Amino acid sequence: MRTGGDALLKSIVDNLPFAVWVLGPSHKVRLWNKTAEQMFQWSASEVIGRDHPTVPSNKYDEFFAAYDLVLKGKKVYLNTIRQRKDRRTVRVNVIMTTLRDDVETGSVLVICEPERGEQFAISQEQSTPVDQLRRVEVKANIEALTPREREIVELLVARGDTTRALAQRLQIREQVVRNYLHRIYRQLHVASRSELIALLSS
Repeated sequence: MRTGGDALLKSIVDNLPFAVWVLGPSHKVRLWNKTAEQMFQWSASEVIGRDHPTVPSNKYDEFFAAYDLVLKGKKVYLNTIRQRKDRRTVRVNVIMTTLRDDVETGSVLVICEPERGEQFAISQEQSTPVDQLRRVEVKANIEALTPREREIVELLVARGDTTRALAQRLQIREQVVRNYLHRIYRQLHVASRSELIALLSS
């Protein structure tokens, strides 16, 4: 029987104005609140215990890199694309952080809301000192990359190539490109392709 405290907590989570879900091992969904149902159209019964459904295929690299960072204790903020059950996409702001409890360790809490127009857009003119320091840090760390890794970064920033396009251009397998990208994100301390491009495009 559900206790009064459990019922209250579930009611609070379900009524938050944000989509909230928890991912367990192998990215399986453990919790999916009512707002997530409304935003993405999948019911909790459709997703609980299954793979997380909202990441479009062209965002897999970004998601897995962010997930790895979160499991290492980082809190990750993303402005990215997610997809609904009807295959339509929506630009969202996402927070990912670790969630630990007595039953299972290493779970990831995800809080997601649709982008609200200009409220979340940061132009170069609106850059904060923190943004500027991050750009300096990332550009300095690029010098420590291998020539091949620097070539991949240059192609990402200049052309915005997908993983497949990078693999074709460099004549290597897509998995090799993914491995390069994961090392690049780790060495530059960025969570995603979009964050890297944003920091280096100014």
